[in-house]
Amino acid sequence: MHPFLDEEVRGLVSDAGVVVTCDAGTFNGVFRDQYEAMEVGVVTEGVKPTLICAAADVAALQITKESRLVCEGVTYKVRRIESMVAGMSRLVLRSA
Repeated sequence: MHPFLDEEVRGLVSDAGVVVTCDAGTFNGVFRDQYEAMEVGVVTEGVKPTLICAAADVAALQITKESRLVCEGVTYKVRRIESMVAGMSRLVLRSA
């Protein structure tokens, strides 16, 4: 990724996001704690917390599946990391 684009992505999540802490440091992300209903034989309902952040931060801070993150005072573990467009990643979280 081009360094200028990395800074643009970081600026976007910094302006609209929250500070997130991990073992290697802090970074900014846009936190969503969205409600989700799924049907697998029976209807289950729950909350699916996600964090959108710069892919460069994920790489630099070595965030991987099962990494612990603290966001808005709550500790989460990374369930999976999804690549998005333009140097962004979506971290699907679960309660730690």
